[in-house]
Amino acid sequence: MRWIKRILKGLLVFVAMLTVLFGVLVWRGAAVLNQHWDINVAVPSVPAAEADIVEGKRIATIRGCLGCHGDDLGGQLIADTPIGMLIAPNLTRGQGSVVSAFQDADWQRAIRHGVGPSGRALLVMPSDDNTNMTETDFANLLGYLKSVPAVDRDHPKMQLNLLGKALLGAGQLPLLAAERIDHTQLPTEQAADASAEHGRYLAQICTGCHGRNFAGGPIPGMPPDHPPAANLSAAGESHSWTLAQFSTTLRTGVRPDGRQMLPDNMPWNAFSAMSDTEVEALYRYFQSLPAANQRN
Repeated sequence: MRWIKRILKGLLVFVAMLTVLFGVLVWRGAAVLNQHWDINVAVPSVPAAEADIVEGKRIATIRGCLGCHGDDLGGQLIADTPIGMLIAPNLTRGQGSVVSAFQDADWQRAIRHGVGPSGRALLVMPSDDNTNMTETDFANLLGYLKSVPAVDRDHPKMQLNLLGKALLGAGQLPLLAAERIDHTQLPTEQAADASAEHGRYLAQICTGCHGRNFAGGPIPGMPPDHPPAANLSAAGESHSWTLAQFSTTLRTGVRPDGRQMLPDNMPWNAFSAMSDTEVEALYRYFQSLPAANQRN
């Protein structure tokens, strides 16, 4: 009987230790969420009043704004996950809007830096894709976002549950772009040509899934059963594709071997809005990459 008591006592101690550890991680996760980011934004060199609204909608499509927030930008549920409901909020001026009181500086902080008006980091907002956006592209995007009709749609506030906070506290949940961004980076203008350099600028929107070195692999924050991102470096299959094959895959989701990629896994429906020049620039940039087998 004594050995049974000792085992039970040991189990109770072990469970108590796990509970304390879980509580510490939840506390750390909450501290990360409540961290204040003091972001000073520069005055845009291109006034929003000069924005090209049509071009702004095209940019919003390519950069995934419509994919996450919906075609009407009224917001939607992205996924109901074990860490909580992931919700893209209402970006219109209608009821339920999170941007109704936004000034231009608030848009800059949110889109480029992943920080809300409160100074807290935004959850699941891929702002590191947009930090290097040119002033012209940003002005066009902002002009479009401000022009969309109001949509009355309320959503619950996106919050991490206890498991989500614990994983965040343990550094295992990369959902805060603000932690990854160089907030001192300033945008530069780009020649909109078919050069690899322009392709490097455009490819920033691919890093969230494919990694900074484009080696692909498991996508941070996605379920374990989600398909891995393809390797776009010289070590990947796409390095042997022609420009025509790359263009077809990017715009239609149909690979050279005839397989159809699902838009939920690879947002080719958004990239179909890219111009021929942009597609060629991306192709040239990816063709210039060295081989990489491990994501960073």
